[in-house]
Amino acid sequence: MPINNLFGTVPAKIYQTRILVVDDNEALLEAVGGHLELRGARVDLATSGVEAVELLAERTYDKILCDSELMGGEYGPQLVPEFKRLHRGEIIGTSSNPDPQISEDWQDGGATFHPKPRGLVTISDYAGAIMNSSKPGLIRSYQR
Repeated sequence: MPINNLFGTVPAKIYQTRILVVDDNEALLEAVGGHLELRGARVDLATSGVEAVELLAERTYDKILCDSELMGGEYGPQLVPEFKRLHRGEIIGTSSNPDPQISEDWQDGGATFHPKPRGLVTISDYAGAIMNSSKPGLIRSYQR
């Protein structure tokens, strides 16, 4: 059964997508989480890898979206083995750092990589790319 939201009719399967977003930038965390919810996802937010692992131990997610560089020296790609131990869905790494090594680190661990949006205008497009992602690789289609 389709569900209506601000973006129009959303298939019920998409609406049921549950996503854990991990980022130490709370403003971006809230913005991306809000746009994913507008697109029909159920979203939980974590500001660290430790908090993300605690949530993964309690809940099941379809996708994890994790920043590459977190406070306290946590490096997102190094969290992938623990995420995989607790999670069977897609893992999506993200970063605003243009260093190609970061996307390679995510992909080497079997994760998808999405560069962070540059400005509020593209956050909606970024959320759409996250919702539509389904296989490992580098996806830049939302950038204008």
